[in-house]
Amino acid sequence: MAAAAACIWCSDNSAPPLALYSGEWNGDDGRLEGDLIRQGNCLLVEDVSGKRWVIAFAVEGTSWSERENAVTYLGTTLRVGKYVEVGGSSPSGFRPTWKRAPSDDCGPADTWLVGDPSPG
Repeated sequence: MAAAAACIWCSDNSAPPLALYSGEWNGDDGRLEGDLIRQGNCLLVEDVSGKRWVIAFAVEGTSWSERENAVTYLGTTLRVGKYVEVGGSSPSGFRPTWKRAPSDDCGPADTWLVGDPSPG
């Protein structure tokens, strides 16, 4: 139990490549689609135009598995190297309160605050 308390968003005690924001998940209804890629200690979605977005998750309901190379968010698993669709929006006009800010490995990329992990 102590290991889980030390890293509540890691399912296997690895250093997660996750950007995490405080508060409830983003309820906006935008949609981001593309390939989930890992760049060092950063998760990004590369959309069909080639633009890269750092994807950030609300702390609650998020875990990372290094073994599976996947993030699970609100019951949906997103795997690195796979095509993903996530709801949410870009944080225009405000700065999120970071629980774990995006890694420097993310480079120059816009941020997407993930809301619904499987928008319909």
